Amino acid sequence: MKRIFWMGAAALGLWLLAGDAWSAQVRGRVDFYGPSGVFPMVNANVALCTAPGACVAQGVTGADGMYYLTTAPGNYQLVINGMTKQQLQVPDVPLFDVAPLPGNR
Repeated sequence: MKRIFWMGAAALGLWLLAGDAWSAQVRGRVDFYGPSGVFPMVNANVALCTAPGACVAQGVTGADGMYYLTTAPGNYQLVINGMTKQQLQVPDVPLFDVAPLPGNR
């Protein structure tokens, strides 16, 4: 009975560790371009989609214009405020940075 318990506990631990390896945090910044300069875009809607309308991760930018999304590695469209801005290939890494993008251009 103890052997079965420890085998199950070990399998659960491996499953939990493997689950972390199959996701990446995607982070980036959305900028607003105005007549007086470039500023962080606050409350921009950001999504990672596999196809139009099929979004797997969504978020909103903070006061610093930053967004943080967690998803599995793969190919995505980065959509900001309903407009596709960039094609992304998210690798199997813990953290993936996206270069700043304009939210109003």
